[in-house]
Amino acid sequence: MSKVSRFDINAKRLWDIYSEKLRPIERAFLFNLQCSELHKADFFDESYPGMMIGPEPTTDTFSFIVKGKKNSIIPGTTLALDNTKPFRFLNQFGQNFLLRSNGITLNNPLLDSICIVDTPGILAGEAQEHRGYDYKNVVKILATKTERIIVIFDTLKLNVSEELGLSLELLKDHKNKFTIVLNKADQVPPMSLINVYGALLWTLSKTLNTPEIVNIHVGSFWDHPLKYSNYRDYFEEERKSFFNSLQTIPSSATVRKIEYLIGRSKSLTIHALLLCSIKHNIGMFGGDKKKAKLVKNLHKIATNVSKKYGISDFEFPDIEKLKMHLNFIKKEELPSSRGHILKNISKIVLQDLKPILPTINEATGSKIDDAMKSSVFFNNSSLLDELLNKMNVEGEDDWIVAKKKLETDELFAKLNPNKGLVPKEAVKDEFVSTKLPETVFTKIWNLSKLENRQPYFDEWEFAIFWYLVDCKLNDQELPSKLPENMIPSDFYKQGEPGLYEATDAEDKTTYAGYTEY
Repeated sequence: MSKVSRFDINAKRLWDIYSEKLRPIERAFLFNLQCSELHKADFFDESYPGMMIGPEPTTDTFSFIVKGKKNSIIPGTTLALDNTKPFRFLNQFGQNFLLRSNGITLNNPLLDSICIVDTPGILAGEAQEHRGYDYKNVVKILATKTERIIVIFDTLKLNVSEELGLSLELLKDHKNKFTIVLNKADQVPPMSLINVYGALLWTLSKTLNTPEIVNIHVGSFWDHPLKYSNYRDYFEEERKSFFNSLQTIPSSATVRKIEYLIGRSKSLTIHALLLCSIKHNIGMFGGDKKKAKLVKNLHKIATNVSKKYGISDFEFPDIEKLKMHLNFIKKEELPSSRGHILKNISKIVLQDLKPILPTINEATGSKIDDAMKSSVFFNNSSLLDELLNKMNVEGEDDWIVAKKKLETDELFAKLNPNKGLVPKEAVKDEFVSTKLPETVFTKIWNLSKLENRQPYFDEWEFAIFWYLVDCKLNDQELPSKLPENMIPSDFYKQGEPGLYEATDAEDKTTYAGYTEY
């Protein structure tokens, strides 16, 4: 089996894992408020972007270079609308950006398994502020989707302009993706080349704030005759090394996709903890005003979640942005805490994603870098697993009537149940002592009914009834239908929760679509 087909198989496996297992959890916890859903094109179409930055002052266009049967140019607006290509995310940068971008198809074997993104020429002074779009945001987002960042320096122009410095500053978190090219090395004498090389190392170490720069390729990457040919053999070896490194992009990109899905899984978990904390604090009878107050104080909720689960502050999403989105979400749309669902994320990481790594080793004929596995993949998965194991599956996952049932079981026994059931009249006789009106009795009775056994209560319904009575005595509004966390787990297994609605009619009971008089 060819290497390319191996990568296709892995891409399909990753897409299946995401679309069938992870995406439903994302939808359940409104993860789209933080991250847009991934599409099939994000996994297929041989889309392993790399980004080139070069000093071309006459160019102000982002070019996305992909494999095609013939050479052609695709306008940026058209490229961003193509569902078969992984470039739909470009729409978020606005129309001005799309007008300054295009797609280029070339029939070149190098593009069989990679895509190249050629960025605009680097500008000096304040010119970069007048591009017409948010250049900083474009660079940051492209960097997260990029497998390799190629920065090309000219031996005759080593100075780091203001915009290049800004770009490198934005990219410093992706230093492991960097490949540095010192181009036109034949234009300086051999001894001067050593000085130029040293100056480049010093410049980059200062700009990127790192003592060591890896992957520097020295050569003259053009077809012109060499001015100084002393290093001809060396340049040729560097050229081969550079293009060989490009050929490893598909395999390393698969690993990085796995890493991305793990990181996304952890972000999903943290996002879910925040939303479930809001829902839990709203309580059963809290309204949108309480929700708005909690959203306003989302920073405090994040601090509590951070302390409870040992999550670093740097791992939380943009709280202000999340607050803005949550303002448009109704209380009913917020997800209830479902720890057992979140714990499925750990299974996805350890049982579905991890086994793919050996197939990548087999396809490439070499092992994935051990340091990468230990520092990124295994660490992230174990941290995620640890976080999920810390989660206390309490709150709305537990039956909140459980404590009340311990009290009501004794009263239930005193009413001499027949075959585990007590009659409505016996319950009403006990209810009289609350001094609540009979209309309230009828409404709570209707809410508490879980089974078609009119007019009787079993011990579970009896407990729910008195729990709701206590709520009413504490001046809490009764819900219009029985909340999910008041329905015992056994009833979840038998049918859909939340179908039991109350009615104010004196002798009419409505439940699960069934009416009895």
